[in-house]
Amino acid sequence: MLCRYPFCIEIHKLEGHKTWTLEVVDPEGTSHVWDDEFVSDKDALDEALEAIESEGAVAFIRGNNVVPFP
Repeated sequence: MLCRYPFCIEIHKLEGHKTWTLEVVDPEGTSHVWDDEFVSDKDALDEALEAIESEGAVAFIRGNNVVPFP
């Protein structure tokens, strides 16, 4: 629970890769995936928390910043 909204922060390291990827799923179920890769899982978590805190939870929930898949 961040800023009173339930977020799911998913940090993955693909097999054979040295870096971590970051995905934040908002309360509406929309996935926000970072293009950047991270040296550690802690770096990825810190980035997610900083983004949510600096931009505000509502920025993730608004639909105007989502690129739909075709």
